[in-house]
Amino acid sequence: LLAAFSSCGSDHDDEPHVVSDSRTVLVYMSADNNLSSDADNNLYQMIKGSVSLSDNDHLIVFVDQNNSNMPYIAEISKGEISKVKEFTSDINAADPREMRDIIKWTANNYPANDYGLVLWGHASGWLIEDSVATRSNGPKRAYGIDNGYGKWMNTPSMAKYIAETGVKFHYIFADACCFQCVENAYELRNVTDLLIGAPSEIPGYGAPYDAITPYLFSKAENFYKGIINEYENYNELQGYSVPLSVIKTDEMNELALAAHDIWAAMPQPWPSADKVMYYFSENGKKICHDALGIVAANTSESVTNQWRTALNKAVIYSNYNPKYKWMANWVNFNAFTIDISRMACVSMFVPLETYEYGSNNFNTMISHMAWHTASGLASVYK
Repeated sequence: LLAAFSSCGSDHDDEPHVVSDSRTVLVYMSADNNLSSDADNNLYQMIKGSVSLSDNDHLIVFVDQNNSNMPYIAEISKGEISKVKEFTSDINAADPREMRDIIKWTANNYPANDYGLVLWGHASGWLIEDSVATRSNGPKRAYGIDNGYGKWMNTPSMAKYIAETGVKFHYIFADACCFQCVENAYELRNVTDLLIGAPSEIPGYGAPYDAITPYLFSKAENFYKGIINEYENYNELQGYSVPLSVIKTDEMNELALAAHDIWAAMPQPWPSADKVMYYFSENGKKICHDALGIVAANTSESVTNQWRTALNKAVIYSNYNPKYKWMANWVNFNAFTIDISRMACVSMFVPLETYEYGSNNFNTMISHMAWHTASGLASVYK
């Protein structure tokens, strides 16, 4: 990979000139962790996938790995990778202020008609310990562990600092575990049109970037189908299927309103998650239940169908092959039956009595997410 680098360029500070059909995609590789070698593989795939890119499109990659090399920003184009900015000291890639500055630098130096963002790295859904930007200890929290600093980035902070860039992304593609949940989609609704990702764990090898890179730049209205379908095809070749979906974020306010009826219909004082499909667990507690499955298990058919209708407006595309399981370290597949008719390929938090006990009270933790109030959850479960 290093041999593929062309000579380093300087920071591009010329007067911006925006081409009408141009797109700049920033891949934010938070790889200062045990995914560092996977980053090398994905960079090589991006180089292969960039051969067909238009001159009006720019694939920009911020790379922070678990090695002695300093973080850098590179452009990948026409089968070559060129460093365009090198940092003189290590940075905390899990700090949302660093993400903000890298997004601003990218937009200033590669202005485009629209923008895409790929969140590459570790993630754990909406999980958040408190409202600060990063956390140095405790359970996994949201996105991008940087082992050099021992910190994660929570989604409210991510949304806040992305908004400060002035860039609204056409899409955010989370190539990371468990990121696709209604809570994250609601939090990011003002900084992206679409959220693409998986509610489940994903394989460490990530997306097949040689196959999906052209789709990252496609101007087709349903370009996201190419990303998801190529990802799914690749996983099936490895013997897995990952539940992937696309959320249209301008539907999140309506989905939050629809959720008010859901909470009112749920059993009191606590719903049940017995045999409901879940995507993640922490300290033995199942969490990140499927957003349709958990409702179907606790409400009438009519309420479930109303919720299904609301979900279908927000979740505009999904793909999962029930013949396969997804690669998982934290899921006991014997605890539930995969039922495609009760599967949204998006997760949603529902308060459970079991969360009241132990070191991590998810029922309290959820209160830091904007969805908690907007969906009416705060009024029903206090």
